[in-house]
Amino acid sequence: MNTENGENQRVEAEAEAFGKWLEQFPIAEKSVKNYIWVVKKLLKECEELSEMSVNKFLKEHPNMLFVSAVRKYLEFKGLKFRIIKPKIKRKIRPKPPSIEEIKGALEKIEDKDLFWVLKIGIATGARIHEILSLRLNDIDFEEGKVIFRKTKTGHEHEVFINKEIMNKLKEYLIEEKGILGAQKCFFTNTKSTDVAYRIYRRKVKEQIRNKDLARRLMQSHNIRRAVINWILKETGNIVYAKEFVGHVSIATTERYLSELTREEIRKTVAEKIGKEVV
Repeated sequence: MNTENGENQRVEAEAEAFGKWLEQFPIAEKSVKNYIWVVKKLLKECEELSEMSVNKFLKEHPNMLFVSAVRKYLEFKGLKFRIIKPKIKRKIRPKPPSIEEIKGALEKIEDKDLFWVLKIGIATGARIHEILSLRLNDIDFEEGKVIFRKTKTGHEHEVFINKEIMNKLKEYLIEEKGILGAQKCFFTNTKSTDVAYRIYRRKVKEQIRNKDLARRLMQSHNIRRAVINWILKETGNIVYAKEFVGHVSIATTERYLSELTREEIRKTVAEKIGKEVV
C-alpha cells in the first residue's frame, strides 16, 4: 500500500513540475490540462521511460493529443527519443455548421458578447477557446488584426480582420462596454478559459433555438471547420485555408474537411478538367 502511495505521489509531483514548466509557453489552459493527464497516464503505464516503452505507449493510444503531449514531456525531460507516429484512424465527424447557418443565427442573437464571439470566430477561423482567452489588448485596431496568444500549439497567431467588422467591434467595446484598452478578457471577466467556455455553452443553449445548430456550435473546433470548408469551397486552394487558420502542415488542415466538401471539390475539379479535355 505504501509503495502504491509513494508511486502515486511521484507521478503527481512529476506532473505538477511538468505543468509549471508548460506555463512558460502560451498554451491554452485546456491543452495544458490534457497534456498533464496524458503524462500521468504515461508515467503510470511505463515502469521505465525508454524509446521503446514510449513508442509502445503511443501505439496503444493512437491519438494526436497523446503524441503532442508526449513530445512536449520529452522536451521537458531533455530526452531525444525517436517518436514513431502511430497510425491514427480518421474519425467520421458530424457535419460542421455552414457559414450561412452561423450568420443566420447571428441575426437572432440578443446577447452581444456571444454575438461577437461567433462573429470573430467566422472572421478568423479561431478555436472557441482561443477567442475566449483573448484580452482586449490582443485586438489591434490600428493594424486591423487580432493576436491569439493562447493557442493549442503554443505559438502566437495573427489574423487580419475586415475593416468594417473591426470598426463595429471597436464601437461596441467603447459605447456599450466602455472597456477598450483595458487588460480584461474580451468575453468575460474571468481569467479561467474553462469557466468562460461553460458560460459560452450556456449562452449558446439560451440564445440559439435550433438545438442541432446549438450542439454543433458548442464544439470547440466546429466554427474553425466551417471557415476552412468555406475557404476551400470559395477558392479551391487548401494552402489558403492552412495559412489563414495558422496550421503548421496541410495534413492538419485536411483533417478538418467534411465529407461534403471533399465530394464538392472532387466534382468541381472533375467538371473543370472535363471542360479542358472536351
